[in-house]
Amino acid sequence: MRPVQIFAAALGGLALFGFTAAAEAQMTVDVDRQKTEMAKLEGLVGAWEGSGWIAMGPGEPETFTQSESVSFKADGVLLLIEGEGRGDDGALEHDALGVVSFDEASGDYAFRAYANGRAGTFPMVWLDNGDLRWTMNAGGMLIRYTITLDGETWSEVGEMQTPEGAFHQFYESKLTRVAAAD
Repeated sequence: MRPVQIFAAALGGLALFGFTAAAEAQMTVDVDRQKTEMAKLEGLVGAWEGSGWIAMGPGEPETFTQSESVSFKADGVLLLIEGEGRGDDGALEHDALGVVSFDEASGDYAFRAYANGRAGTFPMVWLDNGDLRWTMNAGGMLIRYTITLDGETWSEVGEMQTPEGAFHQFYESKLTRVAAAD
């Protein structure tokens, strides 16, 4: 090998080593921290049932019955949320699946939701008052859902931001824990 080829091979090796080290650093996770942060969501775990209302446009709000099944998965680093809403006639109107994980980089939770043929990942944070809030941007409009846990009651309020910046409530549900975690 000529000196130029040896230099090029050595440089290539260093570049590969650097890439591998960078990739390894990005893949390093603190599973104990994830489990600790996820354990803070323990209050959501269980089977829940209740009712609520939603107002989407003019007219009277629609009422519904709601059930949620919440459990930890993957050795406690994921929280699985399965929700089902039925109209007054018993027809299935809302069938959703959510997976919550802790994002070490941001220090917040990531809520991956699937519903009505759509999917998205949304930030979820603890508020100073102990409530939990997840938000989404839908077509330039900020929508937020705030969960308040009070013992065996799960209350959730959905609000959308008006162009003026104020928030307008369009959703509310109140659920009662009917079974503990499996």
